Amino acid sequence: LPHVREKLKELRPQLIKAAGHSRITAVSAATSERVDGIFQKAHLHLETLIEDAAGTPSEMFGGTLPRAASGPLDEGKRLRDYTVERGFDGVYHLTGDGIERLVARTNWDYYEARVRFQKTLKAIGVTDAIEAAGARDGDTIEVSGMEFE
Repeated sequence: LPHVREKLKELRPQLIKAAGHSRITAVSAATSERVDGIFQKAHLHLETLIEDAAGTPSEMFGGTLPRAASGPLDEGKRLRDYTVERGFDGVYHLTGDGIERLVARTNWDYYEARVRFQKTLKAIGVTDAIEAAGARDGDTIEVSGMEFE
C-alpha cells in the first residue's frame, strides 16, 4: 500500500540496525505482495534445518509443506482468482478458493479482522468487481455461506 511504502523508507535503517543485517524484505498481508517469496524461503530453510532422524519437516508438522519443485506458493494469485455472479434470488455470489480461505481464516468476532477483510477485498479488486457486476449499496453478497451487505 502506498502510504505504508512511504513509511518503509524511514523505517528501513532502523530495521537494519535492529536486525544486525540488511536482508530486510517488505511484505504486505493486505495485497500478499512478496508473501510467496517469504514462504518459499522459509520452506527451503525448514528443509535444511530440520531434516534429521525425527523425519522431514512435513512429517514433523503433521502435514505436507509445499515442495519447491511444485512451483511458487502464491496466495495473492489464489486470492485474485474469483468469480462474481448474480443469482436468481438477487444475491451476488462470490466464489474462489482464495476468497473462501480468507473467509474461513477471518475471526469475525473482532472488528479489526472485519476491517482487514474489507481492505483485502478492496486491495485485490473484489469490491470493484462486485460493483461492476451490478451490486449496489444494500445488496446481499454471499461467500462461503456468509452474507454481507
